[in-house]
Amino acid sequence: MGPKVFVFNPTCEMAVVNGHGSYRPPARLRQFERELAAITLWLGGERDYVWMEEAVSEEFVAQLKDWGVSAPQFITSPQEAESALSPELHPGDGVPLSTSS
Repeated sequence: MGPKVFVFNPTCEMAVVNGHGSYRPPARLRQFERELAAITLWLGGERDYVWMEEAVSEEFVAQLKDWGVSAPQFITSPQEAESALSPELHPGDGVPLSTSS
């Protein structure tokens, strides 16, 4: 199995229940998502990726290495994910990460 992309999206159920394709969580929940996005690093390995809105600091990555953690790589755009994983995407096999052509 190839590398995987992990995305922390705790409000996805709210979007489904809302029933609109343009759901945007309240600012407080968007901040929550940004602050905890790196938590998914514990699910992946060195070959995997964690997709975040903001890049993590080099100090954070260095600290993980000092602790002996085989952390995934951190990416901040759909283009990075597509170039790293194409054509294999997880989860949602076959679902593009962006709709722009």
